[in-house]
Amino acid sequence: MVRSATTPGVITVKARAEGLKAASIQLTTRPVKTENGLGAVLPAAGLPAVLTHGATPARPSYTVSRKALSVKSATAGANAEKVGQSYDDNELSDWVNDGKLNTAWIEYELAEATTVDEIALKLNNFRSRTYPLIITVDGKEAFNGTTKPTLGYYTIQCKPVKGTKIRIRLATNAATGLGSGEVEVGARSWMMV
Repeated sequence: MVRSATTPGVITVKARAEGLKAASIQLTTRPVKTENGLGAVLPAAGLPAVLTHGATPARPSYTVSRKALSVKSATAGANAEKVGQSYDDNELSDWVNDGKLNTAWIEYELAEATTVDEIALKLNNFRSRTYPLIITVDGKEAFNGTTKPTLGYYTIQCKPVKGTKIRIRLATNAATGLGSGEVEVGARSWMMV
């Protein structure tokens, strides 16, 4: 890394490592005219544009690895009137449990039968809590484990199970206590196969 200074001159960068030939490069810096600490010219001014990459390829340069699932309807053990907020694609809304373990579940009905092998969800207090979850697809267990603290969304690798109903439930109290059981689960762009 080269740090700028107020005096122009020659900068020599050297690299060496055991078993490799040493190398060096010299960079010559030039003075920049300033007025009251500000330059009159932008650093990129006058640089040539490079447009030699050619036309956009006729075929996609990517491979689709996830497919968003369409949710037909949803229900929950508590606060069912707000369940739509768990998949409305709005980061500011969420579904909140009533704090009771026996109602700490949410179930999604998909628009069509799909093999579910991965689910991404965002649980409240995701930085400090772990959640022991059981996920079923049409009543068959696809995941039974504990989330890890994250910086946001948590992706769960599930046993591939085909079906239309995905139920996510809290198996036992969260590691730091049951708390409110707040959850944002599988927004349309995050519930994946």
